[in-house]
Amino acid sequence: MFKFLRHIFCILTITVLISNIISLMSLLALGYGSFYKPSYLANKDLSFSLDYIVLGSSTGLTTLNTVEIDSILKTRSLNLSMDDTGMSTHLLMLKHFFNNGGKTDLCILAPTVSSYNNFNNKLSSNDYRFLPYINEPYVNEYFRGFKQYEAKLLANSDWQPVLGVGYYNSELFYPSILSLFESERRNRFDVSGNYTYPIKKNTSSPITHRETISITFNNAILEKIANLCKDNQVKLVCYITPLRDKVATLDRQE
Repeated sequence: MFKFLRHIFCILTITVLISNIISLMSLLALGYGSFYKPSYLANKDLSFSLDYIVLGSSTGLTTLNTVEIDSILKTRSLNLSMDDTGMSTHLLMLKHFFNNGGKTDLCILAPTVSSYNNFNNKLSSNDYRFLPYINEPYVNEYFRGFKQYEAKLLANSDWQPVLGVGYYNSELFYPSILSLFESERRNRFDVSGNYTYPIKKNTSSPITHRETISITFNNAILEKIANLCKDNQVKLVCYITPLRDKVATLDRQE
């Protein structure tokens, strides 16, 4: 019986060891590639100061085309928006930008409009894309700031990479193989970080009523973003995305 248990223990140990090695190699491959926006940023030439950057969710990713803007204004920029992300992710991306030596005069924040009012302390759907940088203090602290099960797996991936890679296997392992052979391959964004959704025929009914929403900018994370910009002598501009069935108004009360 003891010999049997010893064999089981050895097999499990070897399995865990090999799994962690493969997971670590996957994260290294992702980190050296450009498949996801955090890796794309980390491997970008940031030796010169940009005129502006764009932070945000899919609204910033698809509605502010920096290539078009730069062609008119003769500016240099970078769109760092990621789809399916919230205000907390935008703060993390800004930290990632500065940590990698990024310099800019202007930061355009383009989140989901409702994010300006809501403090939603939850992990965003695509935050796992920062996992290659889990050993960076600001990334590890970010994941440890959430109580969700997924966040705990990601946070503890600093010593057990298989936890995060195993949980997000299709989103991390397979892209790491692509990055290994095609380091310049990007996931739905161009060389400047922009993306455009496929054009589809509009079959929606005509709008007969538009809801009015008041934007109060009552968000603690927004304040942190503003303070981080201030500390780095960066001007922050909040962009309000056009809404099809809503009209946004600004609450100017202090």
